[in-house]
Amino acid sequence: MLLVPTLLRGIAWGLDSHAYEQWANILIAVDFSPTAFLERVEYTRSPAPYLVWLTVLGGIKLLAGEYWARGVILYNHALAFLTILLVLDLVYRLTRNRWAVLYCALAFLTAYEYSLWIRYVLSDISFTFLTVLFFRLMVAREGSLRHRPRVLAGLAAGGALGVALFYRPTAVPMAVLWVAFLSLQKPLSLPEGALDRRRARWFLMLLTGGFVLFSLVWAYPMRDTAAWPLAGLRPWIEVIASGFQQGIVVHARPETWHPEPRTLLEFAWLAWDKALHFLFQFLARDYHPVHGVINALFFLPAFLLGGYALARALGWGPPLAPSIQWTLLWAAVFILLVTFFHALQELDYDFRYRVPLIPLLILMAGFGLHALTERTSDGGTLKAAP
Repeated sequence: MLLVPTLLRGIAWGLDSHAYEQWANILIAVDFSPTAFLERVEYTRSPAPYLVWLTVLGGIKLLAGEYWARGVILYNHALAFLTILLVLDLVYRLTRNRWAVLYCALAFLTAYEYSLWIRYVLSDISFTFLTVLFFRLMVAREGSLRHRPRVLAGLAAGGALGVALFYRPTAVPMAVLWVAFLSLQKPLSLPEGALDRRRARWFLMLLTGGFVLFSLVWAYPMRDTAAWPLAGLRPWIEVIASGFQQGIVVHARPETWHPEPRTLLEFAWLAWDKALHFLFQFLARDYHPVHGVINALFFLPAFLLGGYALARALGWGPPLAPSIQWTLLWAAVFILLVTFFHALQELDYDFRYRVPLIPLLILMAGFGLHALTERTSDGGTLKAAP
């Protein structure tokens, strides 16, 4: 099913594909020297956070020659398959529920916003793999009872994070998640190691409230870029502020735009509305009806089941297994961090930056289906794996 978009429509190029190709050519010309590359490239935004991706792209160009674009698509397909396996494996390990695993597999088949990008000469699919790999290693560390597996899983998660930070600049929320995970695991735990659900609820509320309040601070440089203190980042801030000053919520979708904001509260409200559109919008005026139906078939069950699972994890209803509760909490935190990160910047018209969240939405929905079906026919309860 993942092959269908490529087989039907062929290889596609995004707005960034040609820039990546040019940068990869320069990197090849300087024998993959990062310092020489950065000295030769002219840029508004530094390409340093793309160095690992550009190195991969350069390697594919050397190996595949004139067929390098096909090589990128093959690379995308391989990592998309591995991403699916990581999600299905995690769901099965924590639930032993085959219905939940089957749902997740079917959900990937209807996740058009995920499969769409496999045929593009872009880094979104491979970056999504890094995101899921990092998350999988992080929660594996939490679930390891012995010291050595915890250390190894932590080192592997840190390594995946390091690669991601130089793969795409959108890896910043992953770094924030890693810091939160390491610093808050104990404060959010009960004495026996299970999740303190009351504290977890407060944590999510404080995280959301922090974004709401920070948006008011962010409104100052969005209204007047002279208020931004770091000169090196001012060109990018000016690009973001231009969109805010025009009231743009989702680029190229004027039906989502606001009147030009004037007050700080109006600028902050723009960021809040961006967050809502980024996370929850799955229909658009120019979508083909079939596109809309497919998106509805994916997102509505994902939101409902994932929301139900999170509610159970946070204390509304019978508790789930501790390992599932922890995984749901950190998945929700990561989804919020990515949403807030992009809401403070730009939302692309095709929601491409939301792609790394698709596997986590499927993961949470799988736990939701498990929570609904965990009672067996004899009245017992399916036990989650430790």
